Amino acid sequence: MRLLRGHRWAVRAVAYPPGDPATLTSAGDDGPVRLWNVTSGEQWGSLPGHRSGTLALAFSPSGAQLVSAGRDGHLRLWDMAAQRQAEVLGLACGPLSVVAFAPDGRVVLTAQTVQRLGEPGRLYFWQPARHDNEGHTWAAGVRAVAFTPEGDAVAVADAGHVVQVWDRGLTAAQAHRRCVHAVTHLAFAPPEAGRLLAVATGTAVELWDVAADALRAVCRGHRGEVRSVAFGPDGQTVLSGAADHTARLWETATGQELAVWDWKLGRVFTVAVSPDGTTAAAGGEKPGVVVWDLD
Repeated sequence: MRLLRGHRWAVRAVAYPPGDPATLTSAGDDGPVRLWNVTSGEQWGSLPGHRSGTLALAFSPSGAQLVSAGRDGHLRLWDMAAQRQAEVLGLACGPLSVVAFAPDGRVVLTAQTVQRLGEPGRLYFWQPARHDNEGHTWAAGVRAVAFTPEGDAVAVADAGHVVQVWDRGLTAAQAHRRCVHAVTHLAFAPPEAGRLLAVATGTAVELWDVAADALRAVCRGHRGEVRSVAFGPDGQTVLSGAADHTARLWETATGQELAVWDWKLGRVFTVAVSPDGTTAAAGGEKPGVVVWDLD
């Protein structure tokens, strides 16, 4: 286990670049996006980020670009080779706490997940290369979003505990599932695992086979709300982080718990698995990012 020190406040997002298990990015309430060498534990770069806090990170499929979302209602696109901001989009709609790159790398999906009473949610598709963004009103509010691995559909969880999978144009819902508890995070498995969607809801992770519209397994064991989920690169395992201060590894075929860790981070807000599946990272309410060997 290695503790990466540098953050002053809570860590809200961690992300590995595709194909690069030696690099990790992290961000949180102190704003800057930090770049780490996983092997040495050294911070080798920093991106200015969002002054009021960075809430979500996502890499383009090539790893050449990183998008960050913040409490200031802005998306920032970063050129990773030059370590500079390439574009910024101000949506001025409140905190943006979810973000996802389409598999083709041309579209960024984000949402306003916190609304004033009676205010609808908003879902946005941003095409940086075309300097264009398209907004959609979501009457029931938005809590989590994810692209399918193929990029042909989008999963959206609303404030009514309903998860729907829509075609990319949002013209028709392909499948839906109602959960008992609020949904906090969504993640699709790699294509090798089929169209498998991990749904963080309450203290459980539900593994939904979207193609068959069937629940494959339920991962139970957390004693606090699950805040983040991430699949391993082969889709055979899924990692979760929760408010019970633990990160847990599960077998996707059965929902069986394989391992549990408490890294003394307080509530765990974010987890990620390296592209080669050898390490994992977690951040939470206490400063610092923990990286550890999964095997």
